[in-house]
Amino acid sequence: MKQISILFILFSLYQSTLGQTHKHDYFSDSKYFDECIIIHYKIKKITVSEFYSFLENQTIYTFNEKGELICSESNSFEKDAPEIISRQTKDCNEYTNGLQTRHLRYRDQKEKPEWIEEFNYEFDKNGNIIEIRTIDHTIPRNSNVETFLYDDENRFIKSITNSGYITEEYYDADDNLIESSWGSDSLDFNTVKYTYDRWKNILTMDYSGVVFDNYSLVGTENQYDKFGRKKSKTLVYASGNKQFETYYYDNDSIIRVETRFSDSDFKNQTIEIYNSELIQSITEKSNNKTYLKKTFEYEFF
Repeated sequence: MKQISILFILFSLYQSTLGQTHKHDYFSDSKYFDECIIIHYKIKKITVSEFYSFLENQTIYTFNEKGELICSESNSFEKDAPEIISRQTKDCNEYTNGLQTRHLRYRDQKEKPEWIEEFNYEFDKNGNIIEIRTIDHTIPRNSNVETFLYDDENRFIKSITNSGYITEEYYDADDNLIESSWGSDSLDFNTVKYTYDRWKNILTMDYSGVVFDNYSLVGTENQYDKFGRKKSKTLVYASGNKQFETYYYDNDSIIRVETRFSDSDFKNQTIEIYNSELIQSITEKSNNKTYLKKTFEYEFF
């Protein structure tokens, strides 16, 4: 079940970037912190700690007074030697009237060399990214240039790299993203299609393309309550197995998500604690046993 969870998280991260090409903030906890919250509460620093049976990972986000992400630094620790950093990522942005350069440093294991990349951005007059130049200092042949195109309504419609990798997005008359595709002539194209209700909530997502294994996500279906809040979600995997999620709320904040699977008695529960709009902690339980706790600490300007 852990493998399913990891694959779902990766797919969710991809989904969250669709249609958001003009907002590359590389903020893995951004679902809890939109730009308005960062600015409103004048957040300077967020420390996110993940505990399993020990402190496994800690990420520190720092922001400037405009609410822009300056750096995220993530360290993973070894269970039997918590003073040793086993994996490390440092991801920093430079701003001059908007995002200009991103510097990424990543080390997968302490004995391996560091992977260093640099991303340089060019924007149009509407603030949309029109070009990203990636310089891979570790593996230079991976360096590339990606260009972005937008329609007359300022919506992202296509990007292409100098190696021929293409991403395209399509919209309906109501401005809903209804299809995304990505791939190249040398790689199979993948497609995700969406349907919506009249309030612009996503009802279904259907994936077609490369399926890596039985745990690959190929579809979702959402249901909403009378307030427009998601009350349930069904995820369909390539194996045909399904994952069912039920959402519970305190006002507009999700405070509990219960998960079960069609092929097992496994039950998962996610509990979120808030102070006003700011997330304080997330607890993951499996069959009523806590296996993960995630805490959030804040510093303010």
